[in-house]
Amino acid sequence: MIRIKFDTEKDHIDGNYLLATNTVVRVLRGRIFEIAKRDRKLLDDHQLRYTVLPIPEPNGSTDTLRNPPSVEF
Repeated sequence: MIRIKFDTEKDHIDGNYLLATNTVVRVLRGRIFEIAKRDRKLLDDHQLRYTVLPIPEPNGSTDTLRNPPSVEF
């Protein structure tokens, strides 16, 4: 799994639709998408611009594991 954020509003709208209709996607707070690595090809084929974000390592806090970022609708 990787986390991405689209670079422009148009890429966000187009990418959101593309991912929602063709893959399994998780949307996190801050307009961040969590997708399978293989789904990058779909975005690249449609020439959507995005930035790959690092996934933070757990710091031992159980609160972080129990309370993941909420989903945006």
